[in-house]
Amino acid sequence: MNFKTPIATLLLVNFWILGIYEYFFNPRVFVIEYEDAPKQPWALTEPWKNYLSTLELKIKHQNIVNDNNYCEYVMNYQQDHLITLDQDGLPIKQQRIIFSDFNNNTFPKKILNRISTLSMTEHFTRMNPERHPYEKLKPNINLFFHHEPLWHEFHEIGKHFLCQGQRYNHIPGNENINYKDTTINTFRNYTKHYVGRMQCFNPWMVMPYSLDLSDENQCKEFFNRLNDDKDREGVNWVVKKSRYSHNGQGIQLIDSKTAHLALKEYDYGNKCNEAAGFLAQKYIKYPFLINGKKFDFRAYMFIASMDPLIILYHDGFARITLDDYNSTSGDRSKHLTNLDVAQGFLESKNVTGKEKEEALIDQGWSYQHLEEYLIENNLVKKGWMDSYLRASIKRAMFHIVRMNLSKLLKHPGVFEIMGFDFILDQNLHLWFLEANLTPCITEKNEMKKELNTKFIKDVVDLEYALLYGADFNKIFSRTNFQWIYDGRKKGMDRYHDLITKDCL
Repeated sequence: MNFKTPIATLLLVNFWILGIYEYFFNPRVFVIEYEDAPKQPWALTEPWKNYLSTLELKIKHQNIVNDNNYCEYVMNYQQDHLITLDQDGLPIKQQRIIFSDFNNNTFPKKILNRISTLSMTEHFTRMNPERHPYEKLKPNINLFFHHEPLWHEFHEIGKHFLCQGQRYNHIPGNENINYKDTTINTFRNYTKHYVGRMQCFNPWMVMPYSLDLSDENQCKEFFNRLNDDKDREGVNWVVKKSRYSHNGQGIQLIDSKTAHLALKEYDYGNKCNEAAGFLAQKYIKYPFLINGKKFDFRAYMFIASMDPLIILYHDGFARITLDDYNSTSGDRSKHLTNLDVAQGFLESKNVTGKEKEEALIDQGWSYQHLEEYLIENNLVKKGWMDSYLRASIKRAMFHIVRMNLSKLLKHPGVFEIMGFDFILDQNLHLWFLEANLTPCITEKNEMKKELNTKFIKDVVDLEYALLYGADFNKIFSRTNFQWIYDGRKKGMDRYHDLITKDCL
């Protein structure tokens, strides 16, 4: 069984083994970048040096012609054209000039078109360069809202775009949160900060036990564990591509049959070099079910600013499988909640267009709908959603940003939207699964359409509030965002009761 050949997947939880030797005897000291640490100019930091080393300026990206004098043109334009602000201190629609490389028929682009003035609409991701003109960026752009998370690697910050008076929706270094293998190893390193304080942060109580198969020691550990589990009934492990996979692609469910195949294919771990590029994760074998079906959560994290650091949380939605869960089955439709998997399942059933539409509506629940279901079935008490679920999600998001702070560029003009996926087990314990830099923002049903429309509008409003000095708290108060961290405040106030002083 080759991991590079799709099979079927998902896992159970084991948190006791983190490596005693690694914990107590490894001489390396993991350094946290504390929020109160002295600040260094962003252009002198390691993330900036790393960013410059990734630039690929010779590539004709989206037919944008890089101009080394662009920021000078922007400055001159801003001096000659004053911005008209509304009563809230935000620019009027005609002067919200946004360049977005989302395809023109996508839902995010439609929302942006309603609330702003779009610029350079002939330039977008996966465009055919032969059918579109080559152009320089317009100097009147004040916000870049791109689908491509690494757009900045083809256009240099501070020279070709993101000049003073502009904001951009991706943070150089963001891949450290997105790449699954990097996340696993960062979790392991971050845990060294909490030796003796596991009540503050235990990685394998936040995320199912995970192993990076590109690391020889971790890979060998996986095959040793797999050998122990090879005759255990049902799916016990899930193997995923470490990077560049979405919508359930590259996921393999490892049950007894596939475990035997994998052990043979990789010679019980003696061919670990052939498993590079994948990770293994204990499968949550006994998830909490809704009417016999498995589900997970999508929640949004919004880093509104890196300087000052402002991190916000936003409800997403619950995604429910369309097929009944069966822990002993390798059928992906019983395990994976992704939209593509759901659509594939419906196509296999030869349902009508109307039946398919109705099924996809039922596949996504709002958090409010989920809470009502749990309360009506006496599974939780009123207030559980805020006191446990949202609080646990926000705390996980805080730690994940914090453990990556030293790798993220603290440029004052960047922000980031991320989708975080979580699952509940049968004991209603929350588990973090993965983060996505380009969360799918769709209008598949009215719930998602309403949620995502307001979400994008509020993100844009908050960014313009920061750009033009409007009352951020006033704009924030009319959104559905919740606080995770506010770097404008001092002391413990900035943490909004998510973390106690003894757990810093």
